[in-house]
Amino acid sequence: MKPDFFDLKLNAALPFQISMLSCGPFHVPRVPDIHQAIHLAMVLEGDISGLLGTRQFNFSAGDCYLTGLWEIHGSRSSRNGYRLLLITVNPEEVGRFLFTTKDKFIALLALPAPQRQELLKASGIARKLVAVLSTLQPKNDASLFARMEKRWLCIGDIFLALVENLTIPPELKASGECLIRLVPAIQLIVRNTRKISAPEAAAACNLSLSRFQHLWGGYFGIGFAAYERQHRFALAVEDLLLSHRTIKEIAAARGFCDENHFVKLFKAAYQTTPGRYRKLSKSDDSQA
Repeated sequence: MKPDFFDLKLNAALPFQISMLSCGPFHVPRVPDIHQAIHLAMVLEGDISGLLGTRQFNFSAGDCYLTGLWEIHGSRSSRNGYRLLLITVNPEEVGRFLFTTKDKFIALLALPAPQRQELLKASGIARKLVAVLSTLQPKNDASLFARMEKRWLCIGDIFLALVENLTIPPELKASGECLIRLVPAIQLIVRNTRKISAPEAAAACNLSLSRFQHLWGGYFGIGFAAYERQHRFALAVEDLLLSHRTIKEIAAARGFCDENHFVKLFKAAYQTTPGRYRKLSKSDDSQA
């Protein structure tokens, strides 16, 4: 997980971050992320296969995507490499910017990933993202503050366009309210490296176990145990890539029963063993 990079302690003074990312071809899935900050991105060149929640999407030049609140997401592969405009924003600050349409914004983020992507296509957001690109060009006649303000207005305009014509059915509004009730469980997951049980998470939300599991599955589309395990897998993958720990040490540190159990689950999730994943990742990085 990379909360220090992607959340960037975004606040009222710094509500967004704009990044230009580029990468060569790769075939080993990258470490997935889970965080409060949301991403709005456009593929400028090349292609990328990515995970949003429980669904995999394939994006090519001109395509855009938007992550949801606390949604598992990450890049899986790229045949030709890519260049990407990535806007990371603090959702609370976007909500304040939108003011009267804040409820619609929360509902937008609560949409299942496929519906969210369809809305991006129908709204022609790519054209507005090009306007953000133009603000990245340095201008001698504008102060840094003026440039940052212009960028923030462009970003706000994009979200305003997305929610403008969005109608909120009762079930979608309930979904947004549901997420608010589940936030304590999410925070419990991301603030710990140990295994978190469903009863423990339910207690953090002041919900019965059955009610908690019903709300969780309804919002995220997967059970709590699968989501929580995905978080620990992400931490384990970071260990594989960034540390010299053995597979046995990583399995123990990330709350898996034993090395064999970890390897079995890892193969099911990544279609390869942890050792092979580590070797392939180093190969991908050396060729990038």
